[in-house]
Amino acid sequence: MKHTINTPTQTKKISYSARLDRYTSIPSPYIQQLIASNTPRKRIDDVIHIYDGINGTWGNGMASAMAFHGLKSQYGEDYLNLLLEEPEKYADRIALLEKQRKSDLREERLLEKQAERERKAEERLNRDFLKATRKFKA
Repeated sequence: MKHTINTPTQTKKISYSARLDRYTSIPSPYIQQLIASNTPRKRIDDVIHIYDGINGTWGNGMASAMAFHGLKSQYGEDYLNLLLEEPEKYADRIALLEKQRKSDLREERLLEKQAERERKAEERLNRDFLKATRKFKA
């Protein structure tokens, strides 16, 4: 159910985030579930903006694109859940998110291994320093 404005020259989709009845008219089951679970209103407003961005009804300039990217980053799980409402339509975006998630996990594991190596090296240096202080005190 798409809400539209009929003008003599074109039909334009309406952004849900611009509507005064945005909470009662939103067709997304995921957002309806958030509303029912007493999620803070700011988060719901941001998720509605993400929904509008996914459906192409939220701005078309650089500022809108930057804001959309920021919200996708901040509410990654919500973005994925909105995409999963129509997996056939957004299969490419979902695949890209999964690829990014795997890459992020791989990088996180590498950083953890590096931190562990640095911690062990620091322990060895501390032991060597203590050994040296005992050796040179005498």
